[in-house]
Amino acid sequence: MHSGMRCRTYPAHLHINVDKPWRGRGIGLLLMQACLDQLRTLRVSGVHLHTTNMNQAACRLYEALGFQLLAARTTGLWSRWVGSPVENRCYGLTLTAQGPLGISMEDLRDGAAHQR
Repeated sequence: MHSGMRCRTYPAHLHINVDKPWRGRGIGLLLMQACLDQLRTLRVSGVHLHTTNMNQAACRLYEALGFQLLAARTTGLWSRWVGSPVENRCYGLTLTAQGPLGISMEDLRDGAAHQR
């Protein structure tokens, strides 16, 4: 995907980190919902973010929130530290004026959010 197209369609770039001891408590979901709600309030048309295939929990969260995989590219950049190539992923979400996403941690654990 051409980066100029990504910037026009998904002009906002989102980045969050949750410190390891705090993961699995729903903090990432709450941060994502707050950011997406604010972007909707500001009438931003879309948002993109980056992660890798090594962060499967984040990939599941983004997909449950409706993000679509826009691009994936394998790189050997991290091989020295992780022992294998890593897939860099770019996800995008077109934003609408709809309200809160209504996804709970239980939905994510049960996989129900994927069926919405």
